[in-house]
Amino acid sequence: MKPSWLDMSVVFCYNPIDCCRFIVCLTSLSPLTVHLRKMPPRPVLQAMILADHVYEDMHTGKKVIAGTFCEMAAVSFPSKYNRGAFLFLSLTEFQGKLPITIEYVDLARNETLLEFGDILAFANNPLETCELVVELPDIPLPHPGTYAFEVYLYEALLGSFRFMVRVGKEEG
Repeated sequence: MKPSWLDMSVVFCYNPIDCCRFIVCLTSLSPLTVHLRKMPPRPVLQAMILADHVYEDMHTGKKVIAGTFCEMAAVSFPSKYNRGAFLFLSLTEFQGKLPITIEYVDLARNETLLEFGDILAFANNPLETCELVVELPDIPLPHPGTYAFEVYLYEALLGSFRFMVRVGKEEG
């Protein structure tokens, strides 16, 4: 007997109270059996900004992002961007603590040049926004080309910020 689409159905459910997604599989062969697999919440990366400085207003707690940029220059290579930089992240749609990892990647060679782990994002509920500010060390610039900061939750890519490195006068 050939099974039909009624023999098995997969239903994706979202429970906003628990902020979890479930996969429910129902089969006509065993109609009383329901398999639930709780999937971890996947936060939404709302913003990622590379800047010279990120300040926090002492009275309001608001972040002030100064000197945003998406291009770097060096007179010769290999080089380093050593004038200081910050990465601002804004995440939402998660609850509790989540371990975030940021990788600095040479996209031409698909090589991770720096990795920042042990960054904890926290939100009391899925409607909150979690803002993170990461001070970056010296950024290696092995050659002109395209590079990225990539944000991961466990091994799942949440988003990336790509920027160009070119030959030219270093601006500051």
